[in-house]
Amino acid sequence: MFARGEVNEPGDIVTVIFAVVVAATALTHIAPQIITVTKAAAAADELFRIIDKKSAINSLSTAGLTPEKCVGEIKIKALEFAYPSRLDTQVLNGLNLSVPAGKTTALVGTSGSGKSTIVGLLERWYDQAAGLILLDGIDIQKPNIAWLRTQIRLVQQEPVLFSGTIFDNVAFGLVGTQWAEASYEQKRALVKEACQDAFAHDFIENLPKQYDTQIGERARMLSGGQKQRIAIARSIVSRPSVLLLDEATSALDLKAEKIVQSALDNISVGRTTITIAHKLATVQKADNIAVMSAGRIIEQGTHHELIARDGAYARLVRGQDLQKTNCKAEEQADSEKAVSEEKDDAKSAVKLSLHRTRTVGAESLSVDEKAEALAKETMGYSLIRCLWLLIKKQRKLWGLYAIVAFVCILGGQCCPRKVENGE
Repeated sequence: MFARGEVNEPGDIVTVIFAVVVAATALTHIAPQIITVTKAAAAADELFRIIDKKSAINSLSTAGLTPEKCVGEIKIKALEFAYPSRLDTQVLNGLNLSVPAGKTTALVGTSGSGKSTIVGLLERWYDQAAGLILLDGIDIQKPNIAWLRTQIRLVQQEPVLFSGTIFDNVAFGLVGTQWAEASYEQKRALVKEACQDAFAHDFIENLPKQYDTQIGERARMLSGGQKQRIAIARSIVSRPSVLLLDEATSALDLKAEKIVQSALDNISVGRTTITIAHKLATVQKADNIAVMSAGRIIEQGTHHELIARDGAYARLVRGQDLQKTNCKAEEQADSEKAVSEEKDDAKSAVKLSLHRTRTVGAESLSVDEKAEALAKETMGYSLIRCLWLLIKKQRKLWGLYAIVAFVCILGGQCCPRKVENGE
């Protein structure tokens, strides 16, 4: 084009070439973004499907009864239930259970017996297929859901805390209650009272800003026991009539478990409490223990009564005692084995270190002497001389350096630039 006179300046040709190259390069960057958008669209499809699905239980509905008082007496009659995703698997089969008001009832049994399912039905995450759940003699499906969930609070195995202050996390338990619009001073007093009952007040007072301490993302600055006690305080700050404890101490170490269990025993006094536990030692003080199997109650009574019957509960207790004995024996054997291995390793290490000391000592001494001499020699060198020494040491790469320098110079000469008006 330049030879035919269609273009006056060769720089225009170079400019066009580079413009095409830049545009083509930009287009190649679109491909990864298309993949990302495709993945996002696929994920959003499932998300919007869930959002658009109408729930059979509307937690934001204002319909339903709102009794002035809740005593906390629960009766379950001929309850049957299967999860919507597994309708062919019956979880509860004609369950009957009576939970007296102001007492502690423990649910124990093997995994899959339906213990945690009762929690979901009491909180009305699901509705039962058949049977009745009565709260103070009223069908649990008749009260307003928001009111019901303020009366029945849950403490789970893994506490969920939010980024913010300790006060904010505990005060979240007041949302939807009569204290939701209370003054800051009233909320502060309720939060402090709840933390004292949950045995959390003492460690909170030792924090830098006490109740105004930021706990960070997922409360990483707190231990497991501290997080659980704050979660317990949040559950009781609204003074609920019923408290559900779903293996609240199973994820804690022994020391934290004792502290949290003491807090749970303290807040359960005078309040209807349903405890789901795998460790039977934590429910021995319960007023009533119900043993579940295959979705039914097969035994019910106090700890001593059930032990005297020598039934399913007694077998569970003996099984856990045997497991503890085996664990202790294994721990002792492992510790003895570890001590023996440590002694053998120590002997081997001593022999090896003596051998290495003899062989490496002379070498390390000579290397250190050479490094020290080189440092003294180059102490007063200028920057240019240091660069020259580095290049001199790389003689094998001089040919490659020459090619790189030539290409760089050529690239700089080809850089498009149009000079107009003397600029």
